[in-house]
Amino acid sequence: MPQLLIDVLGLDERWAREDSWQLVTAVVTVGGFYLAWRQLSRTATAQEQSNLLLTKVQRRLVINDLLLLLPRIQEVEDDVHHKFAGNDRPRLASSLVGYAQLCTEVAVAVSQSDPDEEQDFVEMLENVSLLAKRAKGELLTDPGRDQVVIMKRILKLMPTVSTRSHTLIARLKRESGDE
Repeated sequence: MPQLLIDVLGLDERWAREDSWQLVTAVVTVGGFYLAWRQLSRTATAQEQSNLLLTKVQRRLVINDLLLLLPRIQEVEDDVHHKFAGNDRPRLASSLVGYAQLCTEVAVAVSQSDPDEEQDFVEMLENVSLLAKRAKGELLTDPGRDQVVIMKRILKLMPTVSTRSHTLIARLKRESGDE
């Protein structure tokens, strides 16, 4: 063993070759543990960044779904109004089913994108969906009842749903930079 190492470590001359190897092994083991710790901390950081990116991508996908679904509300509402004006109960009932399904889809997507901020809009969509389903049932099961009476509540809420949809579209576009 070099004399300098013996002097620095305060070892005596009896330091054997096996002792030197044990020291080298200990140093290499400590170095290995340090490298393993560094790699684990890097892996944890990379996983956190991956999770953050995944969350952003999922939110963007939900926003894209909403940007496709929300304009359809106006189209389906127009279809309902057209069938209502034509006094065609079976086709009106069919349009109401489509409207109810679309409102439910939008409510789920909105609750995924902004669970707290748009809660009142989600509740409105769920309410309108239920009203559309009930109106459809009444149109088909009670032919003697005036369709104006059956459709009164849902027709009253449709413009509010459209307005809220357009407002949400504008906000989502602004937030995502798509304007």
